[in-house]
Amino acid sequence: MKIRIRGNSIRLRLSQPEVNQLSEGRTVQEICLLSPAERLICALEPWHLAVFSASSEAGSISVRVPLEQVQTWATSADEGIYGEQENGSSQPLRIAIEKDYSCPVDRPGEDQSQTFPHPEGSDRVC
Repeated sequence: MKIRIRGNSIRLRLSQPEVNQLSEGRTVQEICLLSPAERLICALEPWHLAVFSASSEAGSISVRVPLEQVQTWATSADEGIYGEQENGSSQPLRIAIEKDYSCPVDRPGEDQSQTFPHPEGSDRVC
C-alpha cells in the first residue's frame, strides 16, 4: 500500500493482492518503523456502512471503506473509489482508494511485480 497525504486528502494505492484482500473483507495494513521506539501504522478496513471514514490515534491512521463498493470496484476497470468525510472545516477530508498501476519507467528500489497493468499500455509516462 502506498500512502499520500496532502492537505485535506488521503490517497491509498493498492497492489493486486491488496485489492483482493480488501474485497474479501480483510484489513490491509502497512507499518513504517520510525525509530526503535516508534512506528506509524496505516490500516485500510472494509466495513458494512455505506460511508468512508478516517481517524487517527497514537501513531496509527485507520481508513474505513464500504465493503460493497470495494467488491464492485475490485472486479471493474475503474481506477478507484472516492469518498469524503466531514471534518468541521470548509473543506471535507477527501479519501481516495486506487489501484496501483505499473509504470514503464524503472524506479530503483521499487517493486512493481504486483501492480495492475497500466490501462494506457506501456507507452504511458509516469
